[in-house]
Amino acid sequence: MVTVPDDLIEARGSVIHGRGVYARGFIAEGEVVMEYTGERIPLGEAVRREQLRQAREAAGETGDVVCDYLYILDDAWAIDGRGDGNVARLINHHCEPNCASDIWDDRVWIVASRDIEAGEELSFDYGYTFRDGLGHPCRCGAPSCVGYIVARHQRWRVRRWLRERDAAAVR
Repeated sequence: MVTVPDDLIEARGSVIHGRGVYARGFIAEGEVVMEYTGERIPLGEAVRREQLRQAREAAGETGDVVCDYLYILDDAWAIDGRGDGNVARLINHHCEPNCASDIWDDRVWIVASRDIEAGEELSFDYGYTFRDGLGHPCRCGAPSCVGYIVARHQRWRVRRWLRERDAAAVR
């Protein structure tokens, strides 16, 4: 698989979430940007690691130890992207992303979903379910953002939940 040259991307500070990945040059729609790499683990182990991460976060720990780098491949496997060298783990969620993730041959690839100009932060839709996404605030700032990292096709549920929550608070 041919990906964009490493010198076309860089990791640095992000207004979305601490650190992010940026294009240093033009990336054309359809180009493979990079692979999301890491330890391939059974889904049960991914659930255990996520519960540990949530406990650390609830205890007030900060930094990399409370960031979620698990990429669920299917109903049996996940990739824990916490390992060194996986710059793709720093790509932030965005409600109007410029990249998409795709799985080919049990490997995760980040692909430009539109032309990306130099200086733009790379992003993709993490695709969290309604239930899981409510535990992850979204800071992307997009006009269509609902405030939580939830897959595009489930954002209507967040909007409904917010309306019902706000109506109940008024009563």
